[in-house]
Amino acid sequence: MKHVLPKTTSFAFILAMVSFSVFAQTTAYDALRTVGNQRGDQVYSQLVSINGLDGAPQPLLWVLLFRDPAIPSGLRQITVQEGRITADEPATRRSNAATMDLKRLNLNSDGLFKIVELEARNNRIGFNALNYLLRSHEVTGEPVWIVDLLNARRQRVSTSMVSAETGRTLRPPVLGTQHTIPGKDPVPQRPPSAARGPGNPSGGFIERIGRTMDKTARTIEEQLVGFGDFVTGKEKKRR
Repeated sequence: MKHVLPKTTSFAFILAMVSFSVFAQTTAYDALRTVGNQRGDQVYSQLVSINGLDGAPQPLLWVLLFRDPAIPSGLRQITVQEGRITADEPATRRSNAATMDLKRLNLNSDGLFKIVELEARNNRIGFNALNYLLRSHEVTGEPVWIVDLLNARRQRVSTSMVSAETGRTLRPPVLGTQHTIPGKDPVPQRPPSAARGPGNPSGGFIERIGRTMDKTARTIEEQLVGFGDFVTGKEKKRR
């Protein structure tokens, strides 16, 4: 006779699996705070980068690099998974990347996902997961997110760069194009209301662009949370 699991058992199993898939994913801020809680706040000033692979939407583990002059390579690599440090070892490679100024860090990885998702939708790019990298910009020194957009086969379809200080997209996700980081051009002004409407196709198009820009601006504003506010819990009062 074929054995069939009771419906209650099957449902409980499915619920447990769903719960695991949700709670196993943590943000970059969560991982960084975990290290600070277990290694001391002094590690924050030594942060070089945070890396997470195959995030859907968030990675299952984060790898953080810290300056450590006691190590030959000068870097310590700490891996965080599900709120626990699972590895703490000397990094095998060297890096000239600067340490990050966390006072300028305002965009967590979950907020970044929403911004990249909106940009990808606007540019008609589909993706299934993201590879995350947070580090300092070589020129401006601001913390920046560099993300690879991956398809179902985990192949890169595009790359985007977003300021972790302002939420501004420095390199939009566009298929088949290599980008350079644009200068700080002024934001185009929206036309007066008289230019709108079906009688003026150009005005209608610009108006639609304006609405998209407004939505993007609101999304950015909603996602900006300083790391200091996250640690102290102040971001909960702001939302």
